Amino acid sequence: MAFSLGARPSVVAARAPVTGRRASAVGRPAIGRASASVVLASASASASADARAMTVEQIDDAVLSERKLLLDLRVKASRKQEFKPHEFKVHKKNIARMLTIKREKEIADGISKKESRFNERMANVQQFYENLPAGTQPRYTQRKNEELKELAKSSTSSGKRMQALEAAAAERKANEEE
Repeated sequence: MAFSLGARPSVVAARAPVTGRRASAVGRPAIGRASASVVLASASASASADARAMTVEQIDDAVLSERKLLLDLRVKASRKQEFKPHEFKVHKKNIARMLTIKREKEIADGISKKESRFNERMANVQQFYENLPAGTQPRYTQRKNEELKELAKSSTSSGKRMQALEAAAAERKANEEE
């Protein structure tokens, strides 16, 4: 009987099929169960394709809505209400995905990182001043920004008040001249 050291009986064929987590650890495909990573990858791919079809403004709106959903989840968690904890991760990844796509579009348009951040800040400042009630902007802003003054005059909530103030100022000026 001659034995050879290199020849081994085939053990691979005798192994039982591996399922679940152990399959990925062994390095073999899982049998009898759909792979979760494949499902997640296809879901993120479709979300990416949807975001790539959007304009930059639509992406901004979608990011804002995702951030509102995250805030709602945080409120639910703090109030001890029922919520699904995995949704934190999902919404954060959606936000990151959309912001990445937005930056890719900016790069394609030739916008530098510095310009992008500046534009973002200026948009936030403009939105802040648009949301302020008329007449409450800081004095340096009132002097320098005529557009905001015109917006304050045309606003329905304080347009009459501004007109009354202007009429009173004109009347005072007329009385001083006499």
